Amino acid sequence: MRRDWYPLIAGVLAVVVAEFVLILWTTSGHFTYTLDDPYIHLALAENLARFGHYGLNLEDYSSPSSSILWPLLLVPFLTLGAGLYAPLIVNTPCAIATVLVIHQLIVECAASDAKHGTKVPCVWALLIFFAANGFGLIFTGMEHSLQVLVTVSVLYLLIRMQLATDSGKELPSYNHYLLVLFVVLSPLVRFEGLAISAFAIAMLIRFRKPRLAIFSAGLIALSLVSYFHAMLALGLPWLPSSVLVKSAAAADVIAQTSITGKIAGAAARAAKRSGRELGNSRGRAALGYPCGFTTSSARRDHAQRRAREECQDAAIDRPQVLGRDGEERILRGGLG
Repeated sequence: MRRDWYPLIAGVLAVVVAEFVLILWTTSGHFTYTLDDPYIHLALAENLARFGHYGLNLEDYSSPSSSILWPLLLVPFLTLGAGLYAPLIVNTPCAIATVLVIHQLIVECAASDAKHGTKVPCVWALLIFFAANGFGLIFTGMEHSLQVLVTVSVLYLLIRMQLATDSGKELPSYNHYLLVLFVVLSPLVRFEGLAISAFAIAMLIRFRKPRLAIFSAGLIALSLVSYFHAMLALGLPWLPSSVLVKSAAAADVIAQTSITGKIAGAAARAAKRSGRELGNSRGRAALGYPCGFTTSSARRDHAQRRAREECQDAAIDRPQVLGRDGEERILRGGLG
C-alpha cells in the first residue's frame, strides 16, 4: 500500500467513526440509517440468506429493490451475523476506495501538466468527497456509495486513456479490463448507471477500441437479460416495482412492447395455474403491472396505483418478515 494513502484512509475512518458516535448519542444508543429503504433491502437479503426466497413476504415473490446487486452483496454479511450493520460495512470500504481514486485522479492530472508538481495534498480528495456529500451517503444504508465508486472509477480510467492518448503512450491491458468491469457493474448497481456505461462505450469507440466497446455492451446486455428472465420466471415485472412507479418512461416502454406483453401474460397465466389469485392486492401489484400496461392508459394508471400499494405494503409488512424476534436479531447482528 502506498504511503500517501494512509492519511486518506485515516481521514475517512475518522469521519465515519465520528458520525457513527453522533448517531448513537442522538438516538440513545440505537443505530439507525437516515432513510427507511435500507430496511427493505435488509428484509429481502435476510429472506435470501435464510430461505433462498426473493421477496419481502414468504407467501409471494416481489422485487422491491432498485438495485440488482445490492441485496445480493448484503447476503453474506447477514449470514455472518452483521445484521443491521451490513450496509455500513459495505459502504465504508466503498467510500475509502472512492477517496483514493479521486486522489489518484488529481495526482495524474497534475503530473500531466509540466508546470505543476506531482505532490498533491491529501486534503483535496477529502474535501471533494465531503463537498459531494460522500460521507452522508454512507449512512443512508443504500447502494449509492458503491454507485459513486463505480462511476468515479469509470471516469478515472477514461481520463487515464485520454492522457495516454495525448502523450502517445499505451496503457497496460489491465486498465482496459478494469474499465470493462466497472462499465458492466454500473447498471447492475443502479439502473441509472446505464447512462454512464453508454458514455464509456462511446468513449471506447472514440479511442478506437471497438472490441472492448462491443465486449462491454454484450456483457451488459447478457447481465440485464438474465435478470429480466429471472424476474419473469417468478411472475414479476421485468423491472423492479420501485423503478416502474418512478419511471413513466419505463411504463411506456412496457405498454408499447407487444413481445413483453405476451411474456407478461404468460407469466400471469402460470401464476394462476400455481394457485396464486390475481384478485389479491399483492398479486395485482406484482402481476397486474405487466398485464395492465399492455392495454389502455386507464389500466396503466390502475397498475401504477397497485404498485404504489405494493411499496406501502412492503414498508408496513416488514415486521411480518422480520417479526419482533427478527428485528431484534438484526439489531443484535444475527440471523438466528
